Formats: sequence, C-alpha cells, structure tokens
Amino acid sequence: LQLRQFDPKDGLTFAAMKDRSYIRCGRAFRVLHPQQQLCQIGAGPRGNIFLIGDSFSDSIKEAFAATAKSYGFGSYFAVDNQPLITRGLDATWLAGEIRNHRPKALYLHYTNEHLADGVLEAAKEAAAHSNIPVIVIMPPPTYLQNVPQSIYLSHHGGPPMRGTTLAEYRSTTRGLAARSATLGIRLVDIAPAFCDPICAVKDSTGRPLYFDHAHLTLVGPNG
Repeated sequence: LQLRQFDPKDGLTFAAMKDRSYIRCGRAFRVLHPQQQLCQIGAGPRGNIFLIGDSFSDSIKEAFAATAKSYGFGSYFAVDNQPLITRGLDATWLAGEIRNHRPKALYLHYTNEHLADGVLEAAKEAAAHSNIPVIVIMPPPTYLQNVPQSIYLSHHGGPPMRGTTLAEYRSTTRGLAARSATLGIRLVDIAPAFCDPICAVKDSTGRPLYFDHAHLTLVGPNG
C-alpha cells in the first residue's frame, strides 16, 4: 500500500530492492538438514542437474529451477554461499555429491572474481570421473553504483547512472572465456540478453533488473 503513494516509477524502483530470495535453501531446510550441503530446489522425471555457485547463483536459482523443470529436470543447489571456495567444500566434496546424486550436468554461476580462484579447475576435476558436462552460466554485467538507488536519483534530477556496454563486458570476461575454453568447459553467454550493445538495467516495463550493484532481482533473469 505504501508504494502507491509514490511516483509509479519510484514504486517499481523501491520494489526491486526487496525482489530477491533471502535464504539460500530456506530456513526449514537448514534446521531439518544441518549436515547436508545440497538442497533440492525442483524435481523432474529426466533426472537432476546441479547449480553450484556463490551469491550470484542464489539470485538466479528460482529461474534456473523453473527452466530446468520445463525440460523435465530437477535441480540441486549448494547450501554454502561459497562452494569450491569454502574450506572443506573442494573438488573431493563435490565429486562425492556427484556420485551420490548422479546429476546429468554441473552448472556453475559465480562472480567473475570467484571464478578466477580455481573454481573452474576444481569443478572440472570433480566432474571428470562421472563424465558429466561442466557448464558456466556467465556472470551478468555489474556496476559500481547501487542500481535501484542510481535509477531513483537520476529520476529526481541526479546524475545519470554510469552504464556499461557489450564491449566492456566482453573485455571484463575475456579471461574467463579463455580459461573455460582451455578446460573444455561450456559457456552460457547471457550478454545478448542484457546488452544490445548498451547493457540494460531495467526491463521493458521499467522494473530494475538488479537489487544492488551486481545481483539480479527475481525479475532479472527473465528481464
């Protein structure tokens, strides 16, 4: 009700700040299964796939599970916020989870910085003995400013938000693409969904695609 008191554009901007999933696997799962490092976020008759990643993966997990379900696959998601980075959750751990759950594929979604910390190599090692593909969902474009805040300020006479372009994004992720190719890891290139060639921060209805400077809203993966 409070949003109705604001300019409609501001209402969309304020709503974006809360358009997110707050607990990775849900509070009940953490209480009922404190030792488990994967939670199921969808089921399907054709088997399961893994989504392993940091806070970036948390922001897309619902869209990921819905897409997987549309193709008949269930999804498992890492409970920890930094799998393959957190101590003890290394390639050996992930290889064990792969043996237990027998996924059809392993998807990774991390910040560009985290993917540079040996994550690709660890994932490749973990999947090697099970002969499943490792696929990186490329990180989205990121910004120096909080996106909803910048949209609000620019709408009220502040400076325009510093955007980014497809060429800048390609430059930032060039190293990741090269390392993935060397390791034989497939990429899901999300840049065309955002950049043409200016990278969008809002969808066609004016809803922000980010709830901060880098993380996608629930709208974001479908924007």
